[in-house]
Amino acid sequence: MRLLEAIPADSSLHLGIVGAGGKTTFLFRLAREFPTPVIVSASTHLAKAQLGFGDDTYTITHEEDIDQAFSRLNHPVSIFTGPIQEDGRAKGLSFELLTYLKNMTARRFYPMFIEADGSRMHPIKAPAEHEPALPGWVNSVAVVAGLSGLNHPLNSDWVHRPEVFARLSGLEIQDEINETALAKVLVHPEGGLKSIPNGARRIAILNQCDSADLLSSAINISRILLAEYDMVLACRLNDTADPVKRILTR
Repeated sequence: MRLLEAIPADSSLHLGIVGAGGKTTFLFRLAREFPTPVIVSASTHLAKAQLGFGDDTYTITHEEDIDQAFSRLNHPVSIFTGPIQEDGRAKGLSFELLTYLKNMTARRFYPMFIEADGSRMHPIKAPAEHEPALPGWVNSVAVVAGLSGLNHPLNSDWVHRPEVFARLSGLEIQDEINETALAKVLVHPEGGLKSIPNGARRIAILNQCDSADLLSSAINISRILLAEYDMVLACRLNDTADPVKRILTR
């Protein structure tokens, strides 16, 4: 099943995307399925390689830059970011610029996606104190986790910010990451649920269901998640034809 079939959505979607283990793949796979143009932005840094997933990239420093960009939009997926920094990453936009951009997209009836945290390419993460940077007007939030991190030691090879993950999950550093620990972090108010606006739809994306065992783990984890999330998708996002393996709802 395609993502847009699994997640009912239309041009009113203002989606925040957080987590690890396939966040960028999820964002652009979903964007490519929309029948209308999609505006993609970030409140945090974007790696230079991520910019290649869009059709156009617009560098924004002022509201006038957004006006000028919208006067020439003509591709399915357009990325709006700040300037490229010394570390090679594109700076995220301020909440003020994101709000202005959201208002422009609403006038055109375009959906808007915002990547709101970083993961340093790890399958699992826990948020830092300043993360995620989610504007209060997002109406849906997708929280992504990569199941390839299960059954591996809790350390910086597998988890972004392992010390925070340990505190939220109750594990010790180097303990094996199990289903219960991952579920605890994803439903923790300082973990997967952190900063999600009241009333926003909560969607958990359990990615990397690359085997029957990992799909079974996704189903087990979902039993805990559905107390807090509106839906859980068990996915293999690198499957171009059939990325959604199971839809789990309350």
